[in-house]
Amino acid sequence: MQEFIIDTKKTGNDLDIGRFSAGQGGLASEPMIDMHTQELKNLNLKIIRLFIQEYFNLYPKKGVYNWKRLDRSVDAIMATGAKPMMCIVFKPKLLFPKIDHTIVRPNDWKQWEKLVYELVKHYNTDKKYGIEYWEVANEPNVGEYGGCPYLFTAKNYPEFYEHTIKAIKRADPKAKVGGPALAGFEPPKKSNLLYSYTGDILAGLLKYCSKNKLPLDFVSWHIYSDDPGEFKRSIIYVKKLIKKNKLNCETSINEWNVGFNSILQNVNNPGIQPCFIVEVINHMIEQGLSNCCFYHIRNINGPKEMYNFLSNDRAVIATDGQNYGFTLLGMFDYQGVPKPAYFAFKMLSRLLGKQIKVKQTGKNVKLLAAYDEKMDLTTALIWNFKVKDAKPEKVNLKFVNINEAGGLYSRYMLDAKTDSNMEDDRMKLVKHGNLSRLKEIKDTFVLPPYGIAQIAYKGR
Repeated sequence: MQEFIIDTKKTGNDLDIGRFSAGQGGLASEPMIDMHTQELKNLNLKIIRLFIQEYFNLYPKKGVYNWKRLDRSVDAIMATGAKPMMCIVFKPKLLFPKIDHTIVRPNDWKQWEKLVYELVKHYNTDKKYGIEYWEVANEPNVGEYGGCPYLFTAKNYPEFYEHTIKAIKRADPKAKVGGPALAGFEPPKKSNLLYSYTGDILAGLLKYCSKNKLPLDFVSWHIYSDDPGEFKRSIIYVKKLIKKNKLNCETSINEWNVGFNSILQNVNNPGIQPCFIVEVINHMIEQGLSNCCFYHIRNINGPKEMYNFLSNDRAVIATDGQNYGFTLLGMFDYQGVPKPAYFAFKMLSRLLGKQIKVKQTGKNVKLLAAYDEKMDLTTALIWNFKVKDAKPEKVNLKFVNINEAGGLYSRYMLDAKTDSNMEDDRMKLVKHGNLSRLKEIKDTFVLPPYGIAQIAYKGR
């Protein structure tokens, strides 16, 4: 049995749950989320990461800029109420005539900087979108294996970063610039199929920015792992590096999900992934991560566009991965049907106001709670996660310092196994009623393995 006491008077900072957001893109030049505008609005996401790939054809001729295709994807994100985190990974043929991911310097730095300047100016000055986050490169330590045409080293990434962010800051001094969006967070001990050891790009960037007084507003990296502890370890590791270099940066795990080898496991037990999402985001909150982007929103059959800017053999790998690999892990499936992962984010989005400080005594059952003073609303998520061999757990809840005049108490349970995608079926209301003249509320129930419960108490 695990017990929790939720005291609405013991609150800390605003939970700001919308900063734990999502990503989309890297797969197609067509908008992939426009049919899900309302569903994404309901999640109150603050950012949605977007890959600016070469298939948007931003620079068809010298001095000519083409924003039409990219506008559609950016506008689709803006329509959800979020703002894009713009990941710069395009390689115009005029500046990079040869397809080779080891070629990372454009043949004309002035044209490159002018292109980046015009890109930022288009969205933040002309359209007045005020996009905050501009990221330089994606998974620079794996290159084309990450679906992007740049393979950097610890020596040449800082040069590319400096040229690019200076152009961004000229167009919008308020823009936040960062990177390097590493695949993982530590350099591999030796090269393997995926990683060609190119030095410690993250450590090199931090050292370079510190030495040369360059802006580095955020540091980003990616993790796909079945172990939530790996996310915690990565945040501690990166924050130590930032501190060592005497920098002050936001931190962002802006691509993440369960490990690729979890696909069949999730099919057999669809409750694992949504519970994993809540467990990981709780680690992120505890370790003070600035934001995250769950990857990704919508599954899609990868088109052939990558063959135009990736080498043939790696384009085959990237396209195969998109069609049959990690894209199975999205919030929506190939037909656009919401999956249990979507409803995990829906439950998280209901945690409004300031975080309630709750003493955690259990190992497997955790609780995350918030109190919104304006609404006199207390909300909590309780979940039962263990990497292996999770068991049913009995939970005792006690709410104290509540509105003694009474209010409405509700408990929901996420049903990850139902065939229905109606919200009322996925997020089942299992307890509901008006309470009056109580100094505290008690509730006892059993959480199944990978079960998620949500509690809401609305004062009168």
